[in-house]
Parts: sequence; structure tokens; C-alpha cells
Amino acid sequence: MNKAFCLFILIILIPLAGFRLNTGVDYESYLIHYKSVPDIFNYSKVYNSIEIGYEYMVSIFKTFNAPFYLLTVFMATATLFLFYRLSFHYSAYPTLSLLMFFSFAFWGQVMGQMRQPLAIFILYSFLFLLERKKNILFAFIAILTGLLFHKANFFFLLPLFFLNIKLKTKYYWIIFIASIIIGFLFLPIATSFLKVLPTNIPFKDSLIFYLTNNLNPILFTTGMIERSALFVIITYLCNKYDILKNATNLLFYNMYFYSICLYFLFIHISSDLGARGSFCLMFAMFFLFPNILKNISNKKDYIIFLTITLLWSVYMATDIFSRKDDYIPYQSIFL
Repeated sequence: MNKAFCLFILIILIPLAGFRLNTGVDYESYLIHYKSVPDIFNYSKVYNSIEIGYEYMVSIFKTFNAPFYLLTVFMATATLFLFYRLSFHYSAYPTLSLLMFFSFAFWGQVMGQMRQPLAIFILYSFLFLLERKKNILFAFIAILTGLLFHKANFFFLLPLFFLNIKLKTKYYWIIFIASIIIGFLFLPIATSFLKVLPTNIPFKDSLIFYLTNNLNPILFTTGMIERSALFVIITYLCNKYDILKNATNLLFYNMYFYSICLYFLFIHISSDLGARGSFCLMFAMFFLFPNILKNISNKKDYIIFLTITLLWSVYMATDIFSRKDDYIPYQSIFL
């Protein structure tokens, strides 16, 4: 019944994300790129900032003279079904995972920056390698998916060899505080870094954009409170109910923790870099939170944490109203 319900929801979401017209924060950019890419027999690199795997995929669609909406349908289908598969493999409550994913990532990611969620869930399909302590092989796949589909997957490499290690709670706090301090120190040296940046490194244009687009001090964001508060809560519950004795839960906990550290590390340089750069690790929360809930034996704690998770989902979903020009009113190719 649970699988049937989630599948039914996905069947609704796929057309919503796929058969859209001028809907989505990056819709116009993707459409311009789609029109510029030649067919596979005449392929040449179009945009240096776009990963070659995505461009090849676009080129294949262009070879068959497919309209752009078929590409968006394919991207939505691949992303949502990968998430569906991962949820039923890793999450104790897949329906709750679906709610969290929809609230946090569906509108902004699947219907906006659609390359990144697909790249993340392709990478997550290989998490079994980390569970088996094959970190080097996973690092290779993280690099490959980053080069082919979305460069944000490279951020996964920064804490990669610490994801299987359970630290004492005080060390997590030391790393967390250090990431905040170092993040402040990064700000004045960002422009100096650009002066010595090699001319031929991959995605140089994207890196320059992120380092110059928001080069202003950020003193406070609601995202800082949200991430910090949730980390305190889940750490308390994980310690109280010994949830991290399970290796998979520990992996997801560490992924979520280091996503918060990366957020604070880069938010002062660029809000996009801090937020979107940490998504590749932060998506672990879709599986971690339901698993924490499953392991809570005290009814009062269970209700409190479930309420917090639901309220967080509602809070995240309201973001669409602040970006209503991108998503509301929704437009379809059939209208």
C-alpha cells in the first residue's frame, strides 16, 4: 500500500515537472541551451559551464528532433524514480521521505536546477560502496557524476573519508564551530584566490561566478538557525536512543552534519555556493529523519520529533510563495 501510494504521487509529480511551459527558475536558460546544442553526429561543446554528460544527453534528444518538454519529462522521471527506489531502500518511512523531498527540493530543484537532483540521486545509488568502506571507488564515482551531470557533487569529496567515522559529540561541535570561523576568514581571501586561479581548470566560469556573485558579508540567515537547531535536536535523539550504532544511520548523520559545516563554510562567500553546494550531502536528511523517528521508543519524543519534521516541511514548502513569479501561475504545454 505504501509503495502504491508513493508511486501514485510520483505519477502526478512527473507530468507536473515535465510538461511545463516557461515554469521554473532556470527554464529559459535550459531552453536556450537546448536550442544551441547540435545533434550527436555534429556535437561540439556549447557551454563550458554545462557538464558534458548533460550536453550529450541533450544532443541525443536533438538527434531525434525531440521537443524540449520530452527532455524535462525524462529528467523528472529519472530523478523521481531514483528517489523512489532510494527511499524504499534506506528510509523507514518512505512516505515521510517523499513529503520532505517535495517540500524542500521538488519545486526548486526538479522544476528549477534540474541537473543537480538527478546527479545527487545517481551518486546516492552508489552509497552501498561507502557502507562497505570502499571510499576510493566512491570518490571516483563522485568525480565522474560531477563531471558528467553536476559539479556540486565534487563537494562530497571534502568530508568523504570521515563519513564512516563516529566522533565524540564534542568533536562534532569543534568541527562545526571551526567551519563557522574559517567561513568568515574565507571572505577576504576569495578575490585574491581569483587572481592566481589557473586559466584552464574545468568550470572556471562557474567558479568565478560563485566567488563574485555574492561577495558580501552575510551575518545572519534563517537557514543558519534552521540547520543549527535541527542538528542539535537530531544529535540529542541519536545519543539518547543510540541510533548511530547502525552504520547506515551513522553515514546519513555524518552526511547531514558535514552538509551543515559546508553551508557555514561557504555561505559568507556566496549564498548559492553555501546552499546548493551542500545539497549533495544535505539530501541525506530525507532518509535520516524517518530513520530517527523509527528508533524513538518514547511516545512523547516521537510526537515531538514528528511534529518538528512536519513543521519543517511546511516551512520549506512556503518558499514557493516567495518565488511565485517562477512557479505560480503554473503553465503547461497543454494550456
